[in-house]
Amino acid sequence: MDVQPIKLYLDLSKEPEEQQVVFLRQGEKRATVIEAHIYDHGEEADLSGVTPYFTMRHPKGALLEDKCAQASGNVVTYEVIPQAAQEVGTCSVAYFAFMDGETIEATTHATTQAFAIVILPNAQTDGDGIAEAYASRIEEMLKWCHDTFLANEAERDQKVDDAVAKADAATDRANAAADAVEEALSGELGPLIGTYLNTLGITEEEFDLAWEEAAPDA
Repeated sequence: MDVQPIKLYLDLSKEPEEQQVVFLRQGEKRATVIEAHIYDHGEEADLSGVTPYFTMRHPKGALLEDKCAQASGNVVTYEVIPQAAQEVGTCSVAYFAFMDGETIEATTHATTQAFAIVILPNAQTDGDGIAEAYASRIEEMLKWCHDTFLANEAERDQKVDDAVAKADAATDRANAAADAVEEALSGELGPLIGTYLNTLGITEEEFDLAWEEAAPDA
Protein backbone atom coordinates (compact mmCIF):
# COMPACT_ATOMS: atom_id res chain seq x y z
CA MET A 1 0.00 0.00 0.00
CA ASP A 2 1.36 3.38 -1.00
CA VAL A 3 1.28 5.88 1.85
CA GLN A 4 0.74 9.56 1.13
CA PRO A 5 3.47 11.59 2.83
CA ILE A 6 2.73 14.11 5.55
CA LYS A 7 4.29 17.40 4.49
CA LEU A 8 6.07 19.51 7.06
CA TYR A 9 7.73 22.89 6.52
CA LEU A 10 10.57 23.36 8.98
CA ASP A 11 13.13 26.12 9.38
CA LEU A 12 16.64 25.90 10.81
CA SER A 13 16.08 29.30 12.43
CA LYS A 14 13.73 27.57 14.93
CA GLU A 15 11.62 30.72 15.27
CA PRO A 16 8.43 30.13 17.34
CA GLU A 17 5.27 29.57 15.33
CA GLU A 18 2.22 27.31 15.35
CA GLN A 19 3.49 23.79 15.96
CA GLN A 20 2.93 21.22 13.24
CA VAL A 21 1.65 17.77 14.28
CA VAL A 22 2.14 14.22 12.99
CA PHE A 23 -0.30 11.53 14.16
CA LEU A 24 0.70 7.87 14.59
CA ARG A 25 -1.23 4.84 15.82
CA GLN A 26 0.37 2.68 18.50
CA GLY A 27 1.75 -0.49 16.94
CA GLU A 28 1.80 0.83 13.37
CA LYS A 29 4.68 -0.36 11.23
CA ARG A 30 5.94 1.92 8.49
CA ALA A 31 2.50 3.45 7.94
CA THR A 32 3.64 7.08 8.13
CA VAL A 33 5.98 8.94 5.79
CA ILE A 34 7.14 12.46 6.56
CA GLU A 35 8.14 14.77 3.73
CA ALA A 36 10.05 17.56 5.44
CA HIS A 37 10.83 20.70 3.46
CA ILE A 38 13.81 22.36 5.13
CA TYR A 39 14.45 26.10 5.05
CA ASP A 40 17.17 28.34 6.41
CA HIS A 41 15.59 31.66 7.51
CA GLY A 42 12.98 31.32 4.81
CA GLU A 43 15.34 30.23 2.04
CA GLU A 44 15.62 26.64 0.81
CA ALA A 45 18.35 24.99 2.86
CA ASP A 46 21.40 23.41 1.22
CA LEU A 47 21.56 19.86 2.63
CA SER A 48 24.59 18.76 0.63
CA GLY A 49 27.40 17.36 2.78
CA VAL A 50 25.21 16.62 5.81
CA THR A 51 23.31 13.53 6.95
CA PRO A 52 19.74 13.99 8.23
CA TYR A 53 18.43 12.25 11.37
CA PHE A 54 14.88 12.08 12.68
CA THR A 55 14.98 12.76 16.41
CA MET A 56 12.22 12.60 19.03
CA ARG A 57 11.55 12.12 22.73
CA HIS A 58 8.86 9.55 23.56
CA PRO A 59 6.06 10.73 25.90
CA LYS A 60 7.89 9.19 28.90
CA GLY A 61 11.29 10.51 27.88
CA ALA A 62 13.10 7.77 25.94
CA LEU A 63 15.18 9.08 23.04
CA LEU A 64 14.73 7.91 19.46
CA GLU A 65 17.22 8.91 16.76
CA ASP A 66 17.11 7.39 13.29
CA LYS A 67 19.13 8.08 10.17
CA CYS A 68 17.11 9.26 7.17
CA ALA A 69 17.85 7.42 3.96
CA GLN A 70 16.36 9.90 1.48
CA ALA A 71 17.25 13.55 0.97
CA SER A 72 17.10 15.57 -2.23
CA GLY A 73 17.51 19.29 -2.60
CA ASN A 74 15.99 20.76 0.55
CA VAL A 75 13.54 17.85 1.10
CA VAL A 76 14.02 14.98 3.55
CA THR A 77 11.71 11.99 3.12
CA TYR A 78 11.49 9.79 6.20
CA GLU A 79 9.49 6.60 6.76
CA VAL A 80 8.72 6.49 10.48
CA ILE A 81 10.05 3.28 12.04
CA PRO A 82 7.91 1.07 14.36
CA GLN A 83 10.00 2.05 17.41
CA ALA A 84 8.41 5.52 17.23
CA ALA A 85 4.87 4.19 17.81
CA GLN A 86 5.35 2.04 20.91
CA GLU A 87 4.05 4.39 23.58
CA VAL A 88 0.68 6.19 23.64
CA GLY A 89 0.86 9.90 24.31
CA THR A 90 2.16 13.19 22.94
CA CYS A 91 5.76 13.86 22.06
CA SER A 92 6.18 17.62 21.92
CA VAL A 93 9.84 17.52 20.91
CA ALA A 94 10.56 16.05 17.49
CA TYR A 95 12.81 17.55 14.84
CA PHE A 96 15.34 16.79 12.14
CA ALA A 97 19.03 17.08 12.96
CA PHE A 98 21.78 17.33 10.38
CA MET A 99 25.14 15.74 11.12
CA ASP A 100 28.59 16.46 9.72
CA GLY A 101 31.05 13.60 9.26
CA GLU A 102 30.90 9.83 9.37
CA THR A 103 29.02 7.83 12.00
CA ILE A 104 31.91 7.53 14.45
CA GLU A 105 32.88 11.20 14.24
CA ALA A 106 29.49 12.79 13.47
CA THR A 107 28.64 16.07 15.18
CA THR A 108 25.39 18.03 15.04
CA HIS A 109 25.55 20.73 12.38
CA ALA A 110 22.02 22.12 12.61
CA THR A 111 18.48 21.27 13.75
CA THR A 112 15.03 22.33 12.63
CA GLN A 113 12.25 23.82 14.69
CA ALA A 114 10.31 21.21 16.66
CA PHE A 115 7.05 19.55 15.69
CA ALA A 116 4.76 17.28 17.70
CA ILE A 117 4.22 13.53 17.42
CA VAL A 118 0.91 12.21 18.78
CA ILE A 119 0.71 8.42 19.28
CA LEU A 120 -2.95 7.39 19.39
CA PRO A 121 -4.22 4.29 21.25
CA ASN A 122 -4.71 1.01 19.43
CA ALA A 123 -8.04 -0.73 20.06
CA GLN A 124 -6.31 -4.12 20.02
CA THR A 125 -3.86 -3.29 22.83
CA ASP A 126 -4.17 -1.97 26.35
CA GLY A 127 -2.13 1.14 25.53
CA ASP A 128 0.48 0.42 28.18
CA GLY A 129 3.46 -0.02 25.87
CA ILE A 130 6.73 1.43 27.11
CA ALA A 131 9.12 2.83 24.51
CA GLU A 132 12.79 1.98 24.71
CA ALA A 133 15.60 4.26 23.60
CA TYR A 134 16.78 3.67 20.05
CA ALA A 135 19.59 5.20 17.98
CA SER A 136 20.54 3.96 14.53
CA ARG A 137 23.99 5.53 14.98
CA ILE A 138 24.68 3.14 17.85
CA GLU A 139 23.77 0.21 15.64
CA GLU A 140 26.04 1.58 12.91
CA MET A 141 28.87 2.01 15.44
CA LEU A 142 28.44 -1.55 16.66
CA LYS A 143 28.52 -2.80 13.07
CA TRP A 144 31.63 -0.70 12.41
CA CYS A 145 33.32 -2.19 15.48
CA HIS A 146 32.38 -5.72 14.39
CA ASP A 147 33.60 -5.18 10.81
CA THR A 148 36.83 -3.57 12.04
CA PHE A 149 37.44 -6.49 14.40
CA LEU A 150 36.96 -9.01 11.59
CA ALA A 151 39.25 -7.03 9.28
CA ASN A 152 41.94 -6.85 11.96
CA GLU A 153 41.58 -10.58 12.64
CA ALA A 154 41.99 -11.33 8.93
CA GLU A 155 45.08 -9.09 8.76
CA ARG A 156 46.52 -10.73 11.87
CA ASP A 157 45.92 -14.22 10.46
CA GLN A 158 47.60 -13.20 7.20
CA LYS A 159 50.61 -11.85 9.07
CA VAL A 160 50.82 -15.08 11.08
CA ASP A 161 50.65 -17.13 7.88
CA ASP A 162 53.38 -15.00 6.30
CA ALA A 163 55.56 -15.33 9.40
CA VAL A 164 55.07 -19.12 9.46
CA ALA A 165 55.95 -19.32 5.76
CA LYS A 166 59.12 -17.29 6.31
CA ALA A 167 60.05 -19.43 9.32
CA ASP A 168 59.50 -22.62 7.30
CA ALA A 169 61.66 -21.26 4.46
CA ALA A 170 64.42 -20.33 6.93
CA THR A 171 64.23 -23.82 8.45
CA ASP A 172 64.52 -25.40 5.00
CA ARG A 173 67.61 -23.27 4.25
CA ALA A 174 69.19 -24.19 7.58
CA ASN A 175 68.51 -27.90 7.00
CA ALA A 176 70.02 -27.67 3.51
CA ALA A 177 73.11 -25.96 4.90
CA ALA A 178 73.45 -28.61 7.61
CA ASP A 179 73.21 -31.39 5.01
CA ALA A 180 75.86 -29.66 2.89
CA VAL A 181 78.23 -29.35 5.87
CA GLU A 182 77.70 -33.01 6.73
CA GLU A 183 78.52 -34.03 3.16
CA ALA A 184 81.58 -31.75 3.17
CA LEU A 185 82.85 -33.45 6.32
CA SER A 186 82.57 -36.77 4.51
CA GLY A 187 84.67 -35.43 1.61
CA GLU A 188 81.96 -34.02 -0.75
CA LEU A 189 82.44 -30.24 -1.00
CA GLY A 190 80.07 -29.58 -3.91
CA PRO A 191 76.85 -29.13 -1.90
CA LEU A 192 78.54 -26.88 0.66
CA ILE A 193 80.00 -24.66 -2.04
CA GLY A 194 76.62 -24.57 -3.79
CA THR A 195 74.85 -23.52 -0.59
CA TYR A 196 77.41 -20.77 0.00
CA LEU A 197 77.03 -19.47 -3.54
CA ASN A 198 73.24 -19.40 -3.12
CA THR A 199 73.59 -17.11 -0.12
CA LEU A 200 75.62 -14.77 -2.33
CA GLY A 201 73.06 -14.94 -5.13
CA ILE A 202 75.58 -16.51 -7.54
CA THR A 203 75.03 -19.60 -9.63
CA GLU A 204 77.69 -22.28 -9.91
CA GLU A 205 78.01 -21.51 -13.65
CA GLU A 206 78.71 -17.84 -12.89
CA PHE A 207 81.27 -18.88 -10.25
CA ASP A 208 83.04 -21.25 -12.65
CA LEU A 209 83.18 -18.57 -15.35
CA ALA A 210 84.58 -16.01 -12.90
CA TRP A 211 87.15 -18.54 -11.67
CA GLU A 212 88.32 -19.31 -15.21
CA GLU A 213 88.66 -15.60 -15.98
CA ALA A 214 90.62 -14.94 -12.80
CA ALA A 215 92.85 -18.03 -12.95
CA PRO A 216 96.36 -17.52 -14.45
CA ASP A 217 97.00 -19.11 -17.84
CA ALA A 218 98.32 -22.64 -17.50
